[in-house]
Amino acid sequence: MITFPENFSCKKALQVLMAGVCLFWMTGCASSGGSGSTEASLTESFEQDLRTGHYLKARQDLSRELRLHPRNISVWNNLAYLDFKNGQYRQADGDLAQGLALNPKNAFLLENRARLFLARHKDKAARKILLSLETVRPWPRGFRLLLAIADLRTGHQEEARLLLNAILSDRPRDPLARVYLSRLGNGGVRG
Repeated sequence: MITFPENFSCKKALQVLMAGVCLFWMTGCASSGGSGSTEASLTESFEQDLRTGHYLKARQDLSRELRLHPRNISVWNNLAYLDFKNGQYRQADGDLAQGLALNPKNAFLLENRARLFLARHKDKAARKILLSLETVRPWPRGFRLLLAIADLRTGHQEEARLLLNAILSDRPRDPLARVYLSRLGNGGVRG
C-alpha cells in the first residue's frame, strides 16, 4: 500500500521522503479483495502507469479494479494517493474515508490519513490519529517519525525529542529524524 509524504518545510527532506514513498507504496496493506489474475494484471498496469506518470490511466486502472473488488481497501488507498499527488486533498481524504468505512481500524489507512492531515496542516487531528495507533504492534512504517512531527507541530517538544532519539538509536543516519531533532536543539520548531 502506498504511503503519503508529509508536507515538510525542509525541501531536501521532502525529496528524500518522496523517493521512499514510491518504494513503499504497494506494501503493508492486505487487500480484502480476491487475488485473481485479472486483479494482478490491473495492479501491475496501475503500478506501471504510476511509475511513468500516466495518472489518468492509473486512475482508470483503479476504477476498473474497484468495480471488480469494491471492498478492496488497497484500491481506496491508492486512489487517495493519486488524488494527493494531484493536489486534491479533500478527495484524497474522501477516498481514505471509504477505505476506513470498510475497515475502521486499518493502521495503514489511519497512518496515511494522518500524513494527509499533516500535509494540510491539521496537526492536532493528525496527532490524535497517531496517538490512537500507539498500541498497535508492530507499528506501521514511519509511525514514530510521523508522531514526532505531529508532536513538534502541536508543541509537545519533549515527546518529540524522545521519539526522535529512539529513531536515531535504531537508525543513526536517519536524515529526517536528524533534521527534526536539530530543530529541537536550536530552540525553534517550524513545521
